[in-house]
Amino acid sequence: MKSWMRKQGVLIFSPQGIEAENDKYQNIYQTGCLVGDPLNLETLQFNHGEFQELDLGFDFYAAQTMISPDGRRILSAWMGLPEINYPTEKFGYCGCLTIPRELTLKEGKLIQQPIKELKQLRYNHKRFQKILTSDERFMLETGAMFELEIILEMKDPTELRFGIRADQKNEAKTLIHIDKNKSEVIIDRSQSGAAFATEYGNTRKIAGNISDEIKLQIFVDQSSIEIFINDGEIVASSRIFPNEDQNYLFIETINGKSAIQLDYWRLKDSNEELKATTSK
Repeated sequence: MKSWMRKQGVLIFSPQGIEAENDKYQNIYQTGCLVGDPLNLETLQFNHGEFQELDLGFDFYAAQTMISPDGRRILSAWMGLPEINYPTEKFGYCGCLTIPRELTLKEGKLIQQPIKELKQLRYNHKRFQKILTSDERFMLETGAMFELEIILEMKDPTELRFGIRADQKNEAKTLIHIDKNKSEVIIDRSQSGAAFATEYGNTRKIAGNISDEIKLQIFVDQSSIEIFINDGEIVASSRIFPNEDQNYLFIETINGKSAIQLDYWRLKDSNEELKATTSK
């Protein structure tokens, strides 16, 4: 068992009725955690710190955890929310699960990182190293299912935009906007494809301490995007429903200069693997 599990207690739960507070608690319902001392089993007293949202995207609820055979604490959650009508309902389903995440603690904060087994889905690796200055653009054809690992060096007061699952004109897309000067990341799905749940807003703003170097790990599936910032210190999960022609990635520097190292992998389709196995 991990040593932090014995020394600290973590309570993960999904409260309902938390009012929005500036950029916090923007979803219809929240899922978060309390970190503190281990639960006193005799008095049932749990001394803890402040409530922490687990995921700052649009669609994350009802998280569950389990212990792996090698002692890791693994979390997965419903990538959806109650009382929201998702476009897939016309096909008879409305939800999916997040990718499994290994949980650790760092200075009283719960860290979520994609489990190492997901690397087995990778193929067709490509690496790009670019320096983008103002009004420069990088484009890559990605397909619908892929993983990105991106290291950004933003030494100037830089603004950078990612158009993910974009069309060839970068008009339809899921937008990630990083503003180092304001120390914030904005996720915008107003142009992602099929619109839904717009009454709860099309953007999520993540405030944080953006240093000169930022690491992003991004998983994109047919109808989802999961973003891990700085090795899981911040996570944002969202459903998106792009059109079939949205198979490109764009990176643009608005102002300043950015050094970018980008690793790209296509991801194996489990449905195709299942078809191949059952056909033998």
